[in-house]
Amino acid sequence: MDSTPVDNEASSTENKTQNLLSYPRRLTGEEIENINQRCKEESFWYRALPLSLGSMLITQGLISKGIIKTASLNTVVGNILLQTMKAKQILK
Repeated sequence: MDSTPVDNEASSTENKTQNLLSYPRRLTGEEIENINQRCKEESFWYRALPLSLGSMLITQGLISKGIIKTASLNTVVGNILLQTMKAKQILK
């Protein structure tokens, strides 16, 4: 009785190995387009947006300390929003 579960486990392991060896497979155009779209969205949310917000906060800190005197908060926010919109358009 003990040999039957072992055989099932062995065959299960063999099936997993065969599934792994069947890759790489060819991707369809639709799958590639889906992957590209997801990559662009993640790039925006995880790279472009945090960098824009970080640079906005740093610039505002420099303005508050008087190191930068020629910009106002509205200018900083406007520039960051403009750059974010440009980054999103580039990713399309």
